[in-house]
Amino acid sequence: MRQKIKAIIPCDILQTEPLGTKPNCPLKFDLIVSHACVAEACRNQEEYQSAWYNIATLLKCNGILVYIDVLGETKYIVGEATFATLPIEVPFISKSLRNAGFEILKSEEVRYGSQDGKILSDADRFLCIVARKK
Repeated sequence: MRQKIKAIIPCDILQTEPLGTKPNCPLKFDLIVSHACVAEACRNQEEYQSAWYNIATLLKCNGILVYIDVLGETKYIVGEATFATLPIEVPFISKSLRNAGFEILKSEEVRYGSQDGKILSDADRFLCIVARKK
């Protein structure tokens, strides 16, 4: 797999051109992996839905999205700082993805808990989705 990954490219999913104008960057990708960053970047449901339209522009037709995020989370902690996040649930996520042109191939909810007793979030579930851009 490492031989297939050519780069990790930062982007701003709130922009209609999430990559901006980066030289030597492909216009479309075969695969996008997103882990706990879409809801964290958005302040409201409208931004969240718009972000998926913007992300969809980065995938080739039939390209694959692997999406993992936390369900129902309103805040998370990094060090001493607490950050707000948009609380999302499965029906809204699924609708947002379908509206942005994705076909959900697999979706699984996974419960988790703190293994060391530290509370870093007010959520207790992850959602893992594999989807294909139509």
